Parts: sequence; C-alpha cells; structure tokens
Amino acid sequence: MIHAKGQGGQITFGGQNVTITREGLLGRATHGRGDKRICITSVSAVQWKPAGAMVNGFIQLSLGDADRQAGPEGLPHHERVQGRELGRLHGETTARIREIT
Repeated sequence: MIHAKGQGGQITFGGQNVTITREGLLGRATHGRGDKRICITSVSAVQWKPAGAMVNGFIQLSLGDADRQAGPEGLPHHERVQGRELGRLHGETTARIREIT
C-alpha cells in the first residue's frame, strides 16, 4: 500500500482502489468531507507533475475512457518533500492500469 500526503489531503493506493482523503480546514472547505474511493479500473490515466524549487506539483487521475472523460480527481498540490511518495504512487497506478487494459 502506498500512502502519500499533499496539501489539504492524502491519497492511498492499495492495488485495487485509490482513496483520496481531505484533511484540515482547507481540504474540507474546498472539497467537502469524506473519502473518495476510486476503483483502478475506472482510472484511464495518471498525470504527475513533480514539485520544483519554487512551484508545487500535483497528481491527477483521469476517470473514464477516451470518449467519455468523467473529469479529474487527485491532490492538486504537493511540495518537493512530499514528491517521492507521490512519484511512487504515480508509477504503481500507471503500471496497474497497463496490466488491466
């Protein structure tokens, strides 16, 4: 299981599901309460932009197929120090998507 934390939330991948949990005042104010659990079979792509020295990065999941995009989900911001686990999560989710398609 891979667990990574970004600003305002956490994202976890356990092989079958991606779970996004919002934390703190900022996370709840902008996205509401509760966890969002997404089956990996619903994820069509994973985009990851590593954080730089002066800019935050992000990880984003595209849902649906190429003809029917359901919209992006993910953690919009992470700092450089958080990037290692998010990069690992990106690699694992991408590999799993390739296995099932």
